[in-house]
Amino acid sequence: MADLAARGWAAWNVEYRRLGWRSGGGWPATFEDVAAAIDTLGRLVDIDPADTVIAITFPPYASTVLRAARWAKHQKASLIALTDSPVSPVGQIADIGLPIRVSGIGPHNTMVATMAVTNALLNQLYLRNQDQAIERYATITSLMDQWDLGVLKSDND
Repeated sequence: MADLAARGWAAWNVEYRRLGWRSGGGWPATFEDVAAAIDTLGRLVDIDPADTVIAITFPPYASTVLRAARWAKHQKASLIALTDSPVSPVGQIADIGLPIRVSGIGPHNTMVATMAVTNALLNQLYLRNQDQAIERYATITSLMDQWDLGVLKSDND
């Protein structure tokens, strides 16, 4: 999500570490995750009818994602839902619902299909705004290099 926001797209991901010694959750980590999401809440204020919001949530369904989706609909933005079922809370209010199977062979959900669908949607956004996207990406890449934010630099193809 940080990459999307850095590219100028409104991006808000409300994810937090669950309780348990393997997840790193509990105090203060879980609180910090939720606080970080709340800090970005101001981005939702700027949603307008020209925007398309992509809401991603799976069981047990994040109430914050549902609230953000309802706000987007209230602001007359288009809503695309990536969720497990058209009858999920977000699926019911979406303009377009893309049901995605997330059950894996282990005890945790797999996000592989979700990432593939998200990648396809973002590629379409890129193609619609190609000139602007290339310019923004070049600026962001330059800043990331200047600020030493990555191990690989843009000149290390």
